[in-house]
Amino acid sequence: MQPVYQVLIVEDNLAERKLLERYIEQCPNLQLHGSCETISAAKEHLDDADINIMLVDLHLPDGNGTELIDYAHHFSDQIEIMVVTAHTEIEAIIPALVAGATGYIAKGSGLSNICDRMLDQMRGDAPISPIVLRQVLNHMGNHATCCSQKITTLLTPKEYSVLDLLAKGCSRKEITEQLEISINTVRSHIKNIYQKLSAHSCVEAINNAKKQGIIFTRS
Repeated sequence: MQPVYQVLIVEDNLAERKLLERYIEQCPNLQLHGSCETISAAKEHLDDADINIMLVDLHLPDGNGTELIDYAHHFSDQIEIMVVTAHTEIEAIIPALVAGATGYIAKGSGLSNICDRMLDQMRGDAPISPIVLRQVLNHMGNHATCCSQKITTLLTPKEYSVLDLLAKGCSRKEITEQLEISINTVRSHIKNIYQKLSAHSCVEAINNAKKQGIIFTRS
């Protein structure tokens, strides 16, 4: 039997909050525990129940969502936190990730697959919109590409190809199309990449690959 995960939505835009609620209610593996628009209300939900995943916008009526991310992350390291926001500037992204978010979805990229993204996150993935990943890579000073000399001793050729596409900001769907493999195969390759690079997210995997010389910076 598939697990059912409890979801908390923190979004001050009523229309977008209702849209997220509808998506969650249509997914059999997700259950809407609560939906609110402020940090204070979200903290009450977190104090009262076992939340598995929290969707949070960054600009909220009573403060910045990063404050709530930090609170939830220290309240329980079992809570997966996904930022869902229109803000894709690096000044918003980095503090949220540092505070404990393990997913960052840009509203502009569409929310129709948000439930799949949440389930991926609960399986250990770190869903990040390509536009967000590109911002992070630019911030790191990377125009990342893969070095073929060192990669053969660590990753398989197919894992190398997947890592290369991830570093370029490709989504999982785009990887399946470019490499002509199934989404399950992509997930398996990403899981292996994470294990081999001692990473827990796409950004961490790319950063670790850079440190190990698998990825280099090209000017």
